[in-house]
This record gives sequence, C-alpha cells and structure tokens, in this order.
Amino acid sequence: MQTIIVYSENKEEQASIAKELSTLESLKIETIENGKDVTSAITNETVRCLVYGVAHFKQDELKNVGRFRTSNPTLGILVVSSKSDPSCILAIKEMKRVVAIEKPLKNDELTKLCLKLAKGEVLYQRDMRFPTQQLAKTENVENNETAECIIYNMSKSGAFVEVLSGTVKTGDLLKISIQLKDIDKERLVHGQVVWTVPKSMVSGKPGAGLKFMSADDFYGSLLERV
Repeated sequence: MQTIIVYSENKEEQASIAKELSTLESLKIETIENGKDVTSAITNETVRCLVYGVAHFKQDELKNVGRFRTSNPTLGILVVSSKSDPSCILAIKEMKRVVAIEKPLKNDELTKLCLKLAKGEVLYQRDMRFPTQQLAKTENVENNETAECIIYNMSKSGAFVEVLSGTVKTGDLLKISIQLKDIDKERLVHGQVVWTVPKSMVSGKPGAGLKFMSADDFYGSLLERV
C-alpha cells in the first residue's frame, strides 16, 4: 500500500494532520517523531508523499527539502508552515512536485494536495501566494527602461508589485532583481507583465501582476518580437 509520511515540529499539529489524512482510505498514513528519522523513512519505495510541518520555512528547512528530494527523487513533498521566506518560495519554483502552503489551511486543501502528490501528479497550478515586502528593480529588455518596485505577495509562478518609480505596462518582458532581505542577497528572475492597475489597494500607487518565466521561455518570447 502506498504511504504518506507526516512529520511536524509541532506534535499536536502532526497528530491533527495524520487524523485528517486518515480519511484517504487508499493510502497508509505514518508519523515520524524525530526529524532525524525522516530521511531514512522516505527511502522506502512505498512512500509517495511527505508532509513536512515547520513553524518557519527558511533556508535550513529548504536544505532539508533538498536532502529529502535527493533521497527519494520521485517523492511528493508538501511543506506546511505559518510563515515562508520569499527566497525559499523562489527556490522551490525549480523543484517539481514540491508545494509550500501556509496556515490556516483551506477546507480539504491538505487532503486534496496529498492525494495528488501521492498519485504522482505534477502540480503546476498549485501556486499559493505569500505576503511579503521585498524591494525589486525591473529592466525592460526591449528598451532598457528601469523601474523600482515593492513586491507585496509572491508565488512560485508570479508576483504582485507596486511601482515606486518608472513605469511598466502589460506585455513588458522584464529582468527582475529581487532584494531578499531574509538572506541579504539578490535574486534575478525573468518575467512578463500580465496586467496593470493605475492604483493598487495597498497604497494607491500603480500596481502590476508579473508572471515568472524560465530563461528559455523568456528569450523565446523576446526572439518572437524581433
């Protein structure tokens, strides 16, 4: 029988998650008490999904996710946290079948995600947004115009920004330099403006929705415009 492993730093939460997942009759639910035992537990070929509960999804936890993936490359991983660092959300953007969600969870959200991961589905559409306030600079690759922005929420697939200076418009292909405060580093991503508003609901400044793109898709789109 295929198995879902549940580990959480909070043991009450761990018991609650395991109880909720027990409604999945086709799957076996096992809990791990010691975090050091997770890596060995997931190497069992019957384990299809790991629910990894942490208070704060930051760099140390991201490294653990990487180790879990190395130990079992086909494993689906669901990170459940109360808070997530933007750098970690950007990092898992490159990992297939790794999903991070924040509490409080929506109705049936946990069971639906675990069932899909256990079945081996690739959850491209599972793009939870996370509130944040990160400074970013954008550069339009077609005309070199720049803008300074604040990112107010971000997911694996995109972000909402307020434009502090400069302008962006729908369709712009942008290089986006994000100042990641949590690790004091800068991260460069590629993206396209998919919509704009003259006044955002946060502070009334112009706002824009950005879609992140792989480098291949980004430069492919740019070549189509030449």
